[in-house]
Order: sequence, then structure tokens, then C-alpha cells
Amino acid sequence: MVTFDGVAGDWRHSNPGADFQLMTYTYDGGFYDRREREFYGYAKVTSTMHDTRGLIGIVPDGFDKPYVRTTRTYQNNSFFAKGLLVSEVVEGLDTGAPRTFSRTENQYALREVDTQQVLTTPTALAETLSSVFPELRTAIRRRSEGDASASVQAEVDQTYDADGNVTQITDTGDVGTADDYTAPHHRPRRFDHRAECRRHHPAPPRIELRLLDRGHGRAPPGHGGPDQRGERLPVRAEWQPHRGRGPREPARPALHAQPGVRRPDPEPRGRRRR
Repeated sequence: MVTFDGVAGDWRHSNPGADFQLMTYTYDGGFYDRREREFYGYAKVTSTMHDTRGLIGIVPDGFDKPYVRTTRTYQNNSFFAKGLLVSEVVEGLDTGAPRTFSRTENQYALREVDTQQVLTTPTALAETLSSVFPELRTAIRRRSEGDASASVQAEVDQTYDADGNVTQITDTGDVGTADDYTAPHHRPRRFDHRAECRRHHPAPPRIELRLLDRGHGRAPPGHGGPDQRGERLPVRAEWQPHRGRGPREPARPALHAQPGVRRPDPEPRGRRRR
């Protein structure tokens, strides 16, 4: 894959950038599950960035000058683990011999949600009827400047509860225990919305719409148009919790005199009826 930076011929010795970026890819270990009739991807994907500095015009066919290589491995042996990153290695190839700059390793546990058991065999993963949650248990990261013998390592361990929430993170840092750190995550209990609703409202709430005339209380049923003067009647929406009132019992009358609500005048001001 070739990517152009959009500006042709801007390469200079004083600013030795690259006009083009050339990436090549290789794929290995593809897996197709005949039982599920689904392709689970490749077990290994290698991407290589080539050194295109100094190229003017286009990248010639067959150009091969590796610069940086990134190798990623994935799980692809089950429906629940497909696409999980297992390892990633970044290597420099500009000096000929590969030099490792970073290495990442991830370890997972596939937990069955119904039984909370960890499934470890392909047969168990294929035959389970429950949902399976992939827990990222351990992540190990190593960084170096091209010399693997002089690297810095960091390891992070995570634990989970039955709902899949992280309850504790342990960062062991580098060699030794002086930089180890443990951070527990305290989560509140699961909130039961239905139980809270039943506690505050013994029966499901309802919405009442009341059509009111000008100062005469509740309008007759079915009266939804203008009043005798041709003015539209006001409509007010009230929320009232239904507490087991019988279906034939009339609703409580709506009140006009409410704090902060001004009652409309029956006649415009400054005019008297003769």
C-alpha cells in the first residue's frame, strides 16, 4: 500500500523526509470454523514499513527496502477469542539485522458467564451454550532502544468480578518490588431500577391530561375544542402515581390556585361589560 503526502518534489537534503509511505503485509495461519461457518481471521499479521526517503515521482515496482517491521499474533481458534491480540513485536530493519524496540504480550482467561468457570479447552469453548467473557488478566510490555538485553519491563495484572468489572489492578513495574503498586476498584452494588421504582411507587405511574375551562373546574368529557367565546381551552399535564385507585373512581379535581401561577382574567383589562 502506497500513501502520498500530497506535495510532490518537496524532498530536500536539509529536510530529508519522504514523499511516499510504502507498507507491505503478510498473513499467516488463517482459520475457518466449519461448525460455525465463519472465518476467524489470521493468527499472524506482519506489516513492514519501507524506507522511501529520496524517492521522487512514484515508488518503482519491486521496491524493497524494509525499515520497520511490526508482527502481531492473534487468537483465532474459537468464536469467543477471535481477534484478541496475543503479542506485538516492533523491530527496526534499517541496519540489516533486526533490532527489537518493543514487545507486548497479553494473557486472557475465557470465563463462562453462567457458571463463572474458566474454559481452557477448544472442546469446552465449542460446546458451551453460555456467553463467554474474555478477561485480560496480564499485560507485559518491554521497551528498549534496539538492544533487547537493556530493556525496561512493565507488567499489569487485573482481576474481575462476576459482572466483568475490573476490581483490582496490580502494576509490578520493573524488576523488584520497590515500584509495585496495587489499586483496588470499589464499585457500588448493582442498582436495581425495578426495585427502586416499586419502593417509591407501589404501582406503575400514569400521566393524566386534564382539559380545563376558564374557572369552571374540569371540562366535560369529550370537550376538546374552543369555549363559547372561541378561545382555546388550556391543557395541563399532571403526573400522579397510581396507588391502586379503582378504575371507576373519579380523579382528584385539578386546582387553578397554585403558587406562582396566575389565574387568567375572564375579560381584558380596561373594558367593562355593560
